[in-house]
Amino acid sequence: MNNGSIKIYALAVCFVTLVCGAITAGFIVFNAIKIVAPTLTINPAQLNGHGNNMVFRASAINIGSGGPPVSALVGPQGLPPAILGAPGLIHPGARPVPQLSDEALAQLKQERQASVISGHVFRAKQGLILQAIIISICCILYLWHWKLAARVRGV
Repeated sequence: MNNGSIKIYALAVCFVTLVCGAITAGFIVFNAIKIVAPTLTINPAQLNGHGNNMVFRASAINIGSGGPPVSALVGPQGLPPAILGAPGLIHPGARPVPQLSDEALAQLKQERQASVISGHVFRAKQGLILQAIIISICCILYLWHWKLAARVRGV
């Protein structure tokens, strides 16, 4: 291999590491914003069921507390009784869903919303760790290949 092709290789690796570092820097900024202001970056669909008590009560049916049983929501045009009794829709050991007071429901809603937000922040912190590793690798590769290119140039 001649010095010209080694220099081109080393400078190409430097260019690629700069591009990778720039993209990763954008993700770092976004994850920092996720940590500082999680409600601005969270997917609204994750918080949809946490609007008001009525919406939360209806969404709580899927998580098992605070709302009426599924069979109470089936209207005259809803599922036929044969499907309602099908295995998988109603568990034989299912117990009725308790009706919570508005205060208890509000407390449960706040706890679940805080849990969703804390999970969002945790994933952002994990992302920052991964991006710090990527930036470190990019810096090492850049410096190593920049020195290689400088050595080939005779500087």
